[in-house]
Amino acid sequence: MPNPACVAAPLQRRPPVRVRSRRITAESAKLYPPDGEERIWWDRLKKALGTASSDFVTASLQQLQAAAQFPGSGISEVGINAALAFIEGFAPRNEVEASLAMDGR
Repeated sequence: MPNPACVAAPLQRRPPVRVRSRRITAESAKLYPPDGEERIWWDRLKKALGTASSDFVTASLQQLQAAAQFPGSGISEVGINAALAFIEGFAPRNEVEASLAMDGR
């Protein structure tokens, strides 16, 4: 039986940043915060992507939209959110590390 003092407590992590999407066309969607708090949401996206650049966030979200297109069904909000959770878990410290996380290698 393991010693309770030696068992690590589970990490208390904040839920990953998420997006909601409103389809524009089959290939594009408007992404927005699920709770309406746009400034806080944008800051969380910057932190998740390890950047201070809004342009990098915009470009990254466009890449994630393109990657989250399932055949015959358009853009997947679930796919984008899963990718964001993966990237945030990777905890990139800069744009290069975020790009590597997005590439999945």
